[in-house]
Amino acid sequence: MRAVAQSRDQKLLDGIIKHKYLRTDQAAEIYFSNIKDPHQRRQKASTRLLRLYQRHLVQRFQFPGEPFIYTCSGTKYSPKIHHYMAINDVLIQFLSLVPNGSRLEYEIEHPLGENIIADLFMHYTNEFRGTQRNLCIEVELENTADIQAKITKYEEYADDHPDIELIVICKHKRTIDRIKSHAYDLPVQAIDMRFIREQFKF
Repeated sequence: MRAVAQSRDQKLLDGIIKHKYLRTDQAAEIYFSNIKDPHQRRQKASTRLLRLYQRHLVQRFQFPGEPFIYTCSGTKYSPKIHHYMAINDVLIQFLSLVPNGSRLEYEIEHPLGENIIADLFMHYTNEFRGTQRNLCIEVELENTADIQAKITKYEEYADDHPDIELIVICKHKRTIDRIKSHAYDLPVQAIDMRFIREQFKF
């Protein structure tokens, strides 16, 4: 295998480790976005993921009618699999909004102190404007009251880290309404999962 191919395969393997679970189409959008044609982009991702699978570096499984999901060899099935898939889908939408000349670094399930783990933590830098933002993303697939407890933990964390912003990506409108009905001690934005591109700007 050529050195350049090894480098690309290692980057993709590191990505699977980082994301824990990664669907073929998600890998295409995150790691092969430089390929303009969507079909070619997905084909390239599929070919390289298959190579990792054949070398026993990763394992894969599939829900009926959906693309393969890849994870590291030896990883047990997690009941949070759909949540991980949603985090990846949310990330892809944010990546599509990054202006040219800006940088977006991210971590999946990033610990903030001892009491809270952000589903997605993003550090955005725009050197041209001289701005940067620390975005904590929570992805809420269920309509529960737990989100208020989570926001309280973020408020406590923000006492010592006032530079963070909290964005809650919601599947249900009731969750959005519940969040918007309160005032918070840090910037909190509730966004419908279907309309991230319309409701968020860097």
